[in-house]
Amino acid sequence: MPFPILTTERLTLRPLLPDDEQGIFALRSDREINKYLARQPARTIEEARNFINKLLERLCTYCVDKEKIETIQQWTT
Repeated sequence: MPFPILTTERLTLRPLLPDDEQGIFALRSDREINKYLARQPARTIEEARNFINKLLERLCTYCVDKEKIETIQQWTT
């Protein structure tokens, strides 16, 4: 069953999509963010695309819609 889109006044949670590659690349290539994580920063958009494809194989991957908070975030449960 697809993940439902959940919307409140301040937030929208929606499924992660292949079209999110630019936002995911921006997050995964940001050195400031990555200094707190045990991974190498993404170097190419292809790495971001591969990361999204791996996440889409999981049961429940969602993101906070960037239109509400001016950025994209991703979580996997």
